[in-house]
Amino acid sequence: KTTEEVEYPYMAGAEFDQSKAISTDELAQKLQSFEGDSMPATVKGKIKEVCQKKGCWMRMQVGENEEMMVRFKDYEFFVPMNSAEHNTTIDGMVYYDTISVKQLKHYAQDAGAPADSLDKIIEPKVTLAFQASGVVVE
Repeated sequence: KTTEEVEYPYMAGAEFDQSKAISTDELAQKLQSFEGDSMPATVKGKIKEVCQKKGCWMRMQVGENEEMMVRFKDYEFFVPMNSAEHNTTIDGMVYYDTISVKQLKHYAQDAGAPADSLDKIIEPKVTLAFQASGVVVE
């Protein structure tokens, strides 16, 4: 689908109960005491950035200082490339992920970063990540 054909609300992936969603601030609070590998969550917040190649990932702000990289289960679905700044509700698993230098550069390229900024990416980064099995974009 081209971006112009997208209708909101846009839904993809598995259906889920949106009424169970917590805010990104509530998620940030829960993560302070979380010690496991991954945690199921339904989260509502604003999309900060979307992959400009095909909508295969998006970033959301969590709390004041953290960004969460959201990917979609088994690459079965994507979000519209013009959905940055839209509100979204996602359902799936939240976890901490170590992203390699190669992958960080790939994401930066997908986001349209200037080539000279890629040289500044020199070490892996532990980031908050989310594997969404379902998404709704308002």
